[in-house]
Amino acid sequence: MEHILGQRFGRLVALVSTDQRRHGSVVWQCRCDCGKSTLVPTSNLKTGNTKSCGCLQREATSRCLIRNLAGRRFGRLIAIALADRRRRGGVAWKCRCDCGAIIRVTSCDLVSDGTRSCGCLARENKSLIGKANSKHGHARRGNACTPEYRSWHAAKNRCFNPKTLGYHNYGGRGITMCDRWRDSFEAFLADMGERPPGTSLDRFPNNDGNYEPGNCRWATPKEQAANKRPHGKRSDVVTAEER
Repeated sequence: MEHILGQRFGRLVALVSTDQRRHGSVVWQCRCDCGKSTLVPTSNLKTGNTKSCGCLQREATSRCLIRNLAGRRFGRLIAIALADRRRRGGVAWKCRCDCGAIIRVTSCDLVSDGTRSCGCLARENKSLIGKANSKHGHARRGNACTPEYRSWHAAKNRCFNPKTLGYHNYGGRGITMCDRWRDSFEAFLADMGERPPGTSLDRFPNNDGNYEPGNCRWATPKEQAANKRPHGKRSDVVTAEER
């Protein structure tokens, strides 16, 4: 059993190991800076997936609730006015999509870029991927995604999905993906080309920069190793999903 007694993880300090196991990890009783106790698996603590008893999320939600978003643009959506009812317990805004549709979206989904259209963007991307599949054969071969698609999808998740393992080393520290690539796998494929065997997606020449044209390459493991962040700061890794 790995001993993390007394170690700090975000707002949590590990106090006592329990007899419980979750996802194959020992569960620790932790004290949050807000004073509450909570049970967290070792794996969640070490990956940064759990940093508080839940108070961080509540504070983030509270910040979303008080924002005036009227007139602001979020992707294809423009917030028009407060909706007449809440969604999932949060304040909802009536939004107009560029395609003309009107939908209700929570404040947090808007400010976190969780919702960027009425759904038309996803439908268009699906259509583009289908065309890429029939034209280029890159989106899917049989039932398996190609290496290019896996790299694009994994990088996109690391930038925008807080539930993704390692998000805190990418989106969590400000690394993002340009709109051209985020909104279209076909555009990513056109800019990057096919992925050579034995390579993976690498941000270069600026390892602290974004996923965008001019700052990405297909790199060998040796090239990836030479492009690491300085020792003590490096914690982002190429995932098995990307490989």
